[in-house]
Amino acid sequence: MNVFNILSSLAMCAGSVLILGEDKDDDTADLIAFKECQSMKVVCWALFALHVCNFLFGSMALCGLEKRICNNYMLIALMIFDAVVLIWSQTTYFQSQSYNCNVVMPDYYFWLMGEILYFYCLMAFIVCYFFRQFCQDPTIEKEEKAEDAKELAEEMADDANTADNEKALLNNIDTPTPTPGGKEDVKEKKTKK
Repeated sequence: MNVFNILSSLAMCAGSVLILGEDKDDDTADLIAFKECQSMKVVCWALFALHVCNFLFGSMALCGLEKRICNNYMLIALMIFDAVVLIWSQTTYFQSQSYNCNVVMPDYYFWLMGEILYFYCLMAFIVCYFFRQFCQDPTIEKEEKAEDAKELAEEMADDANTADNEKALLNNIDTPTPTPGGKEDVKEKKTKK
């Protein structure tokens, strides 16, 4: 999960840099709409900062440093920052529709839409993952534990049979005894079965 978070944050940062690196000329016919659409650029920078923070936290979690460096207050601050940026990006996106920013600045408009969709898909994935992990139906959980115990017992029985077979093979062979000619002679024991 942390590797996915790191890779997706890097991809979103790279996309943001490409989109934000483009300079838009203000020679459009509707100067008021262009000035209003500039707010999308500010929100894209805030989303860039959010991706950098997510990358840093994912990297710390991958290395196991979150237990030493991060405390509850830092995680709560990150969650609040995520929520504020997401709400801000949504309000800016919906306000920009009234100024026809999809025509004036289509790159920013559709990138902002993609960012919002990314966060909602990621949030749905995380919620489903944690609910499946920690909020499972007790009857299904008991069935899964019973199946796991059965598989473990079968594996242990197979391992025990393999060990018994190896032990029987080792008991059938004596240690080599040197002969006067220099060759080793191996005698097999006869086992009663």
